[in-house]
Amino acid sequence: MKAFLRARRAALQPEDVGLPRGARRRVKGLRREEVAQLAGIGLTWLTWLEQGREMNVSANALGRIARGLRLKPVDVDYVFSLMGLPQEDVSERLTATEALHNLVDGYRWPAAVLSPLLDVVVANRVMHLLYGIDNGLPPFEENHLWQLMVNPERQKLLVDYEAEARHFAALFRLTSAKYVNTPRFIALRNALLDESSLFQQIWTKSAIDPPSPRDVRLNHKVYGQITVNVTRTPLQGDQFLFLLNPADSESAKALIAI
Repeated sequence: MKAFLRARRAALQPEDVGLPRGARRRVKGLRREEVAQLAGIGLTWLTWLEQGREMNVSANALGRIARGLRLKPVDVDYVFSLMGLPQEDVSERLTATEALHNLVDGYRWPAAVLSPLLDVVVANRVMHLLYGIDNGLPPFEENHLWQLMVNPERQKLLVDYEAEARHFAALFRLTSAKYVNTPRFIALRNALLDESSLFQQIWTKSAIDPPSPRDVRLNHKVYGQITVNVTRTPLQGDQFLFLLNPADSESAKALIAI
């Protein structure tokens, strides 16, 4: 663990994390106190961790270090395994039963199942084409919240983009509560905080339990103006079924044309 942390610290430059380089910098990479500042943890505590001392490390503290060092999702998984931290298994939440696949695929209008971390587990053809699900930006290509916050194409699709972003950020806080100690949650939350100023603003307000059903207006570059009524239904395994029904006859015609 100590070698890994030191190597990651050495690989970062001050400008990578928005810090001034200064005229007399001699160390390779970031100073230890700079990482402590970025992570919001004590310098002594971080020093002991890098020295390999025996100590108790919480998932929350490790997540803050991961953010300070700009660790990738695979790196977050690695440090959690190194520290032997218990992890709530989220992998089974990323699969759907055959019956659920058949339900979504057979639905006439856009439909999808999302995981508690808002990954798209399964979506039908209309949903794929309407939201451009196959064209997601890395490193969380299948995550709807990530795409809302960082993908310009997803943002341009939504007439009231900021309201939709706030809705799903609030839903994320609600549905991810059981998984806050998992590497995937920590990696996703850290990436969102780093890459989206809007997410930073929303996350500090601690809003939860967004409304359902609700109307969402879309402006698709090919299919035009579409208004859908969105319902959210909880499923087993902390998943959610989203159904997007046309709110008017013109929207129905546009969806049929997809």
